[in-house]
Amino acid sequence: MTRMTLALAIVAAVLLIGMPVLLWLIVRRVTKSAQVVEARDGELDWPDRRCPICGGTMAQGFVMAGRGLIWAGRHRKAPGTFAHIGQSLANTISMNLPPALNMAWRCEPCSLVLVDHSRMIKLKRR
Repeated sequence: MTRMTLALAIVAAVLLIGMPVLLWLIVRRVTKSAQVVEARDGELDWPDRRCPICGGTMAQGFVMAGRGLIWAGRHRKAPGTFAHIGQSLANTISMNLPPALNMAWRCEPCSLVLVDHSRMIKLKRR
């Protein structure tokens, strides 16, 4: 085995072992810090919200954010291809099955959604 082949084998081994460990650490950090509340929809305190654009009443509902909501301020670099779940806002990513959700309000005419990410809701089955 040449030095180059040995070096490539070592790099491949580090990647095969290191990447899953790194991903596990990121997922663990995200899930440990999440505040998840188990409740039935009727048990939740749903404040009414008015659309800041048209002033109409917003519909209440839930959103699932996929790999989380990744926020960048207006004068910062926008999240790109390499954005990862470790950068998502608190309480916006769920590793639960079924997934925990965020309370949200939607104004359909204005295509606006407001998301409450102070906690996540795991809906109890009926």
